[in-house]
Order: sequence, then C-alpha cells, then structure tokens
Amino acid sequence: MLHDIIMKFPVSIIDEQSQTFFLHLVVCLANDRDNKVRSMTGTVIKLLIGRVSPRSLQSILEFSRSWYLGDKPHLWSVAALVLGSLIEVLKDGFQKYIDSLLPVLRNILQSAVNVITNKQVDIPNDATISSWKEAYYSLVLFEKILNQFPKLCFRKDLKDLWEAICELLLHPHLWLRNISNRLVACYFATVTEACKENLKGTYYLMRPSRLFFIATSLCCPLKVLQTDDAASDLITQNLVFSICSLHSFLGRNECKDRDKFWSTFEHDEQGLLLKAFQQLDSRKGKNIYLSRL
Repeated sequence: MLHDIIMKFPVSIIDEQSQTFFLHLVVCLANDRDNKVRSMTGTVIKLLIGRVSPRSLQSILEFSRSWYLGDKPHLWSVAALVLGSLIEVLKDGFQKYIDSLLPVLRNILQSAVNVITNKQVDIPNDATISSWKEAYYSLVLFEKILNQFPKLCFRKDLKDLWEAICELLLHPHLWLRNISNRLVACYFATVTEACKENLKGTYYLMRPSRLFFIATSLCCPLKVLQTDDAASDLITQNLVFSICSLHSFLGRNECKDRDKFWSTFEHDEQGLLLKAFQQLDSRKGKNIYLSRL
C-alpha cells in the first residue's frame, strides 16, 4: 500500500519540491516515535529517490551531506538515512563523498562509546541513552558503504572506527549492539573472502587481542534474552569465528615459555586483553593480567 501511494506522486511534483518536500518528509518519518514507522522509513526514502530526476537527486545528496557535516545533531540521523539510500542508487559514484563523511562518523561513534566508558553499563536495553540514534544510523550508513566498497574494511586509517564498533558491542542500546555485531560479521566475511583469494594483509580485527576482546564482548549479550533469532544467530556465528581464529593463531604460535609469549604483545594489546579478562570476571581478570607482568 505504501508503495502504491508513493508511486502515485507525479515526478514533476517531487522534482519541484525535492529540497523541501523530500527532506522534510524524511525528517518527520525519522523522528516518529513509532518503531514500525521508523522501520519503514528506509523503504519510503528508496521509493521517493526512485521518483526524482538526476538533477534533483544531486540536490538531495548535497543537502543531506551538508546536514551530516553541519553542527545540528538532530539532523545527523536523517542525513545518514538519506545518504545510505543514495549509496544504493549512485553505487560507485558515491565513493568520492566517503572521506568527507568519516570525521563526523568518528565523532558520533566516539560520543556513543563514551556512554560505555563513562558510565556503569547495564546490558538490558535502555532507550533513554542519548546519542544512540545518531550513532545507529551512522553505522547503518557505514554498513552500506562497506556493502558497496568491501575492501574499505582494511583501510589503515579506519582502525579507530573498528575499535569503536567493537566497544559498541556492549552498548546499553539493543539497536547499537545489533548493528555493531552485523558490522563485525561483515569484516569477518570480507577477511574470509580475501583469504580465499590468497590476498595477504594485516587485518585489524584478526589480531589475537582484538579477537579475544570480541569473543568476551559477545558472551555478555548471550546472557540476555534475545527476541531476534537472526541477531542471536549472528552473535553465535561471530563468537565461533573469533574463538576458532584465536585458537588457530595460538596453534601456529605455540610457545612453552608463557612469559616470553606474553612479551610478544604490544602495550596496547596487553591493555585490551586486560579489558577482555575483566569482562569475564573483573577481579580474576585483573589478577591474571598482573601475574603476566
């Protein structure tokens, strides 16, 4: 029914009012409190984009990009929604805009990570946590970027984004945990394809300390009742992949001298291992870490 209504809009009307009609409609949809309306927003955006001319499409792109790069946080999630849909239309033509969006994406994710680092995290969903929506739709945008440009996973200057995504596996808001889990799965899948093609490289999330941190982070959501079977399956899939990859690494680097083996980890990796141990058991985790020093 929604599709039929939108398809009845004359192309000329949508084109004439592309900057106002389209974007203001998206603002209303994205800010609607009804979860069902929010879930349909992406569909509405795609349908409307399909009804505009190339000239209007460019106008929508520039307006959305200016909103995302602007200083009004209430427009960031809306802009991310539209930009994500434009990727599916422009495909390779969107690549030239990616670098301009990354600084904002970084800041938004860091703000969401601060919720975890500055507060006592309680895993059950808390819809009142600030900034979750901007971070969620920014991660959806990032997911669509990676779907179109998979090799961007391995860009060295995106390590901080992946670090933030790993941290968000423990965010109080369910939506942020789920999208972060999907992105980790995307990274693992891209690594698997690269290995099949015998492409050699250094993969940030495949570092043993990072794999262990991911595994311990995924154990926590498993303690919570999941209403989404697909999300639960993906958590299990990522957990199995990270543990198996870690086991494979340890098998290739078997060392009888545990102190010598521990010394092979850089300082930042040791700190990450401490965080991982503490997620399993805060007191025992710290003792294990100190015993290795």
